[in-house]
Amino acid sequence: MTIIQTALTLLFSTLLHWVATPAMAAMTPTERLSMMNHQLTHQNMEGRFVHRVGNEMRSIRYLHANIDNVEHERITQLNGPMAEIIRKGDELTCILPGKKAASLYKKDQPTPLHRRIAEVQSQLDQIYHISETQGHRIAGLNAIQINAQPKDRHRLHYQFWLDPETSLLMKSQTLDDQGNVLESFEFTSLTLMANVSASDFSINPDVNPEHIMEHKLEGPTEALKIRWTITWLPEGFQAADNPVVNNRSALETMAMKMYTDGLSSFSIFFEPVTAKATIPPTSQHGATLFTTRLFQLPNHPLPNQPLPNNQLPKKKAYTATLVGDIPPETGYKIIESINVSQ
Repeated sequence: MTIIQTALTLLFSTLLHWVATPAMAAMTPTERLSMMNHQLTHQNMEGRFVHRVGNEMRSIRYLHANIDNVEHERITQLNGPMAEIIRKGDELTCILPGKKAASLYKKDQPTPLHRRIAEVQSQLDQIYHISETQGHRIAGLNAIQINAQPKDRHRLHYQFWLDPETSLLMKSQTLDDQGNVLESFEFTSLTLMANVSASDFSINPDVNPEHIMEHKLEGPTEALKIRWTITWLPEGFQAADNPVVNNRSALETMAMKMYTDGLSSFSIFFEPVTAKATIPPTSQHGATLFTTRLFQLPNHPLPNQPLPNNQLPKKKAYTATLVGDIPPETGYKIIESINVSQ
């Protein structure tokens, strides 16, 4: 999985899950969920949470602010290798182990991502059984649980624990159709802040500027000189974004499309590949599925015999990589439904 794919997937998950809602006793469970993305753009907060995937556990510092009507986020891993994501509006910077960084930014984006998510969340009752129960306790505090059980097998099961007074998110879990916990986030501290400055989102000076790789999100999908469409989507999923990623350092272009039903989400990354590239195996980390499919244009047929070590053909080829929080069977069906033409 590339730096760009990792960063955008983490950012999209942040927009969907690490959010806060106001305390409104009259709100239905679905209305509470629908308010999450709206409130994300208005709250200044700092917190720490534990991210669990299987036996892995990471401690994360999370900082969010709205400065001069521009959203800022900083996500810092506190244990293990140093890793950090900084977002300023449409600009995203990933600080990697070894104090290297990848900088991305969007251009001419017509519809804000959080607005598109809010639009599809209005249909949540059609695709999830959403309920609310009280009497829970998280870290010694009272909590309300919002349970979003999918009505089909094409999406995952979500649980959210909220503070009953402020409706701030305290904990979330993602489960499979057997009830197994795939991934969880649990805040150990969370503080609403009155004043946050832009300097709180600056890149640390020990990151070498020469190590920062610039990537630009721009243009239509046709910048790849091909057309690709997804012919099957589960009910409720809608496109949430449609940028093209231009990696100036590699002089390559990668198209990306995001889809969401308001809770579940996935992205498709479509990019040209070289003869030296290899197809990564399908894998799943926590709730996130990674699967890749190889495409060859009609006038560049695939070779009759498979190449050794999963190498790609020397003629022009493309890969579509699906990354998202959806069941594996659903991911396979989506990526197999992709059609490509010039």
